[in-house]
Amino acid sequence: MDKEKLEKLLETVEKSPENEYYSYDTDVFRLFEDILRISPDCTFARVYITLDNWLGISMRDGVWTFYEYFAGNRGLKDTVEYLNHIGENQMAAVFAYGIHPYDDKQFDNIHYPLEWIDDSDEIDDWISANENKIISIQKNIILSNKEIIKSINSKTKNFFK
Repeated sequence: MDKEKLEKLLETVEKSPENEYYSYDTDVFRLFEDILRISPDCTFARVYITLDNWLGISMRDGVWTFYEYFAGNRGLKDTVEYLNHIGENQMAAVFAYGIHPYDDKQFDNIHYPLEWIDDSDEIDDWISANENKIISIQKNIILSNKEIIKSINSKTKNFFK
């Protein structure tokens, strides 16, 4: 992404209220995917993408499909740790509540325990009631790491599209 486009995106994130999040989320998501391609250990990018998927999949399909798809993914652990680190203990607990071993071979026929689905219904309700809070945390991830984002961008000519 050229420097000017990145600056404009960061300015939009900074100045936009949570209800305008969806107008720039895709650009940030792609930016963070690119960052992870060249820096796979970039925790803030992984946490942003994980939270974004958690929110989006909950709204579209129900959050159990998020946990099923991402079972065993290191982004789950990183997200719980990150949320606790920034003092979002309730959100960390809600997020962790849905982590179950969906990838365990005993569930190959997708016969998950019903309590896992019940847990997910509770999480979906929490996400729906706290959408702006989740978005606010995502914005904070972007803004608190903007200098790192700029630095990575400046070192990768034409990498970000």
